Amino acid sequence: MRRIAEAFLAEFEHARDVLIENQARGPHAEFGFRLLLFDRFPNSIVYEEGSDGPQIYAVAHQHREPGYWLSRT
Repeated sequence: MRRIAEAFLAEFEHARDVLIENQARGPHAEFGFRLLLFDRFPNSIVYEEGSDGPQIYAVAHQHREPGYWLSRT
């Protein structure tokens, strides 16, 4: 189980670094947000572009409880 958790964290950190380099990388989603899909896991980072870097609102599963994170905005 630990290896899966470490792989998930590595995937998140890689995606975060991609966003820091290029905020426009992810496609547009609902409500003006953008999504960056993970390569290995069925998750995505929900974020907004910002002048100080991306504002991450959620790491969301792509198929479970869509929009659960909207209350965070």
